[in-house]
Amino acid sequence: MAVHRLVGADPAEELFETCPCHAVRSADAHTVASLLAWYHKGQLALRVPHPSGALVDAIDCADAALERRKAEEIRRQTAARKESP
Repeated sequence: MAVHRLVGADPAEELFETCPCHAVRSADAHTVASLLAWYHKGQLALRVPHPSGALVDAIDCADAALERRKAEEIRRQTAARKESP
């Protein structure tokens, strides 16, 4: 299922009250996305010296989702190469 692969939740088991991408447009998601680059550079403390536990969890979640998306793209490219003559 596309929803399960992209957001890590099964629509049959989860109660979706809005579009799964609705939260991506929130101010909190924008904050996490902008801090993710600082996190990857090991310089998060320069932007947020004492991040809350919720912020750390959100950054970890966003990082894991990004890595899953990268792995999925690599899988698709590999499958496409195998199918092409």
